[in-house]
Amino acid sequence: MSSWSRAANCSSSSTPGTSSTITDRSVIGDPALANGNGVLIWFEVEDFDAAAIRAAELRAEIVLPRHRNPPDGDGGPNHWEIWVKDPDGYTVVLASPYGTADGDWKPSAAGW
Repeated sequence: MSSWSRAANCSSSSTPGTSSTITDRSVIGDPALANGNGVLIWFEVEDFDAAAIRAAELRAEIVLPRHRNPPDGDGGPNHWEIWVKDPDGYTVVLASPYGTADGDWKPSAAGW
């Protein structure tokens, strides 16, 4: 089973304002590889532009620059995302709230 399949087979449950509980504790990713292999951590942030600027100020490694999810069309979360690496090697996804990618976004002076 691939690391992505294992990740897809993990289940979690959470209620807004509470933490998630992972119910499948199998290995995610290849333990022979660096920390963060096979793990993505999502955070919804109210002020997406400020979070993206802060990531740039901290010189976070950009995995995927600002993009819309889904890339086009209707459906999906219709929000903005930026994927960065944290200092321990984990991929962290900063996402705007659902429904906020209305197409009117323009890059800021920081290039986001």
